[in-house]
Order: sequence, then structure tokens, then C-alpha cells
Amino acid sequence: MNLQESIRRILREETEHTSLQVTILRSIKTLGVESTSYAVGGFKNLCEILNINSPMDYLHLFNDLKIIPLSETELSWEFDNDPDVICYGFNPDNIIFIHFTNCYYKESRCRISYEEIWKILGKEFKLTYKEIEVLTIEWLNSVFDLQVTNTFDDSH
Repeated sequence: MNLQESIRRILREETEHTSLQVTILRSIKTLGVESTSYAVGGFKNLCEILNINSPMDYLHLFNDLKIIPLSETELSWEFDNDPDVICYGFNPDNIIFIHFTNCYYKESRCRISYEEIWKILGKEFKLTYKEIEVLTIEWLNSVFDLQVTNTFDDSH
């Protein structure tokens, strides 16, 4: 095999791998992590395909969340369309965290998805509740610049 054929083979393999990553990321955004993990043979395979080597790598899968108006979500009744409640998600049906900007506690807080974040960090990365809290605060502050001082999961 000459150099040109080797380069073509490598480019073809990289394109296939990149295409698989794009497909998996799209699946995570529409179906969620659990269903996507199942489809690729488990969370370990998902991490291998997406080059996830740490809990923070996992959180970075969610860096492209957008603000979803509360009124467009099924949560609007729960928060009575409170203007101090900001939802972040991939779409109105897939909210990943809720930022409370004007809390009674005088701190900026976020309610984090149990299914997509909290459970995965605990189960797959073996983190404690406190470790997850510290990690999610760091992620939210560095990626979304929210100055969050407290996080909690939405199962409570």
C-alpha cells in the first residue's frame, strides 16, 4: 500500500468515526443518555466513542444547551412563569438544568436533571452527592458563567 492509499484509508476511517460521533451526539440530544448508551452497547462504549475520560468530559456533552423560555416547557405551571427561573436544554422537552436567579436563599442555584446528569455521575463515575454538587457548580460557572453557589438534583 502506498502513502496515498494509506492517507485515503485513514481519512475514510476518521470520517466514519466522526460521523458516528455526530450521530450519537444527536441521539443524546433527542433520546437522552440512557437510551443512547443502550443503543451503542452500554455507557462504557458511549464514553469510548465520544472520548469521555472524566466526569467533566461527560458534562461537556451539554455545553451547547440553549435557554428555553419557561412558557414553552411543561414546567411553566410549576413555577408560575416566574421571570427569575431560566431553563436550559436542548429543546422544551429536554431541560437539563433550571437556573434560579433570584432566590429566597440569596444565592444563585440550579436544579440539575437527575436522569441526564446526576444519576450518570453517581452511577457511572461513582461520585458522591457532594462531589457532584462541586463538579456541577464548577461546570455551570465556567461554561455558562452563572455564578452558581448551589446545585441539587431534580429528584428532590
